[in-house]
Order: sequence, then structure tokens, then C-alpha cells
Amino acid sequence: MTTPVANSVQSPRPPRWRFFVQYSLRTLLLVTTVVAVGCWWFLRPRVLDEQLAGKFLQLRRQVRFVIPEPRIQQSVLVNVGHWQLRDDAGNLLVAGQYDRDLPEGWWTIYHANGRKAVQGKVLHGAKVGLWRVWDEKGQLTSEAQYRAAPLPAEPPARRGQLSLLPNPQPVPAFNHTHQSIRHGPVRTWYASGQLKFEGAYKDDRRDGLWTFYDEQARVVEKRKYE
Repeated sequence: MTTPVANSVQSPRPPRWRFFVQYSLRTLLLVTTVVAVGCWWFLRPRVLDEQLAGKFLQLRRQVRFVIPEPRIQQSVLVNVGHWQLRDDAGNLLVAGQYDRDLPEGWWTIYHANGRKAVQGKVLHGAKVGLWRVWDEKGQLTSEAQYRAAPLPAEPPARRGQLSLLPNPQPVPAFNHTHQSIRHGPVRTWYASGQLKFEGAYKDDRRDGLWTFYDEQARVVEKRKYE
């Protein structure tokens, strides 16, 4: 005699919408991601494309509208984020970044053939650290160390505009506050790659032993500076 098997009663599956609205770590992560993406979308800098020098240069930069001073109610356009300059063929000429209309971070300038011409780091609109220069063949021609020194306190109207790289729309209220000073080792090479001279700077003045070479690597002169 077989024993009847009781029919198992299956509980109804919850609606799919409850999978997303139930309070759990999964929901918290989902909401946080959506909010983060929304903030990035609405707060990201605007990308501006411009043509310069009669359409021979193409500038792409990230910008924002800001009010430079409380007493000035009119907002102005300042550079923030990526900054790129290209020729009419689309070849990259200059690449760097801005922060509140001041160059910051790594900057690179290129030759027309695409090789690097100059590269270094910028802090508060002034060169800092090691800067290198190459010729069109890719040969390193010089390198020098810099430090960023604060400019003497002057009225804003007397400060000069940033001269490291061109700025199509300078804003007087955001002038650079630091200047580039050579400080540390410096070396220069001939086109052949042979070292031409080496020495060091201290506060933008020659300091210590400097050695000069001819193209056959022979020492032609030594000078000591203080």
C-alpha cells in the first residue's frame, strides 16, 4: 500500500521590483553609483573647441564660468582641466592641464613631426622639477632642474600675464603667483649626443663647478662659481 505524497505548497515569488527597493547593501551601492554619475555629469567642465590663427590651429580646452572676485558680479571663462593645441592636420602640438586658469601638472610640447620637443611639470603656473628639451630627431639637447618661487607681493594690476603657454582669453584675476627659477643640475648636449657642458644653478645663478667639453669629449674649460 503506497502512502500518498502531500502536495508541496510553493510560496509565491516576490515581484521583481522588490529586488531593487528592498533596503540592503546592494540598494545602497546602486543609489550611490547613480548619484556619483549624476554629480560628475552636471559638474564636469565644459569642453570648448576653438580655431586660432585663421583656422591653422585648433584649441580644445575644458572651461568653467566663475566669478573672479565678489565685487565683480559678471562671470568669466577660465581654463580648468585638459588643454590641447593641434595644427590644421590634427597633429598634437601642446598638451597639458589647467587649474583655475593656471597651468598645473605635466606639460608637453611637440615638434611638427610628432616628436617631443619640451616636457616638464608645472606648479602654480611655474616650471618645477626636471625639464627636458629634444630636437626634431629625438636627440636630447638639454635638461635642467627648476623650482617654483613665490612672486613678490604686488597689486594685481601690476602682475604680468602667464607667459609659459598662450592663453586665448587671459583673466587678470587669475595671474600666476609663482615664477620659475633654475635650481639644481643642468646639462646640454651637442647634436651628435656628446655632452657640451654640465653644472648647477642655485637660485637661478651658476653655482659650483661647471665643465665644458668639445665634440670629441675633451674638457676645454672648467669654472667654479659661487
